[in-house]
Amino acid sequence: MGLLVAVGVPAIQIGYVILVERLLSLLPARTQRTLRPGLWLAPALAFLAAFLIYPAGYTVYLSVLDARSAAFVGVRNYVFAFTNREMLIALRNNLLWLVCFTGLTVGAGLLLAVLTDRVRYEAAAKSIIFLPMAISFVAASVIWKFVYEFRPAGAPQIGLLNAALTALLPGVRPVAWLV
Repeated sequence: MGLLVAVGVPAIQIGYVILVERLLSLLPARTQRTLRPGLWLAPALAFLAAFLIYPAGYTVYLSVLDARSAAFVGVRNYVFAFTNREMLIALRNNLLWLVCFTGLTVGAGLLLAVLTDRVRYEAAAKSIIFLPMAISFVAASVIWKFVYEFRPAGAPQIGLLNAALTALLPGVRPVAWLV
């Protein structure tokens, strides 16, 4: 299934681009300029509708039904949610987290960016800021290397994938995944 998605999705995208460009090439230049932006936006809007708008609408639909989604109860669920003390406290706490955390994070990042941009040793300061991110990528790559580590058959397998493969399926030879 993963291979199907990994190959199928890009193939569909490339096919869409080729098809759209071929169809547009049959039209006059002025019509092409008018239609091209909409045709390039169409896949993104389709994904937005499928994965954001439809679920949001379905959630609103479910919110006006009872707990078993069997009977229509109207706004009774909303009345309960906005008159229940515990629910109001939870809503307030969520809004505080949303506003304060987002605001402080964006504000601190913006302040750090402006201050870093104005110092004499700008390159060194930016290196210090971005170094932890680079180190985490290095650490992640080392961890993944250990997952795919290969030892010849008969030797103890230290790679997680080969160790699991040879332990769960006796007689199966280890695979050199990274070669």
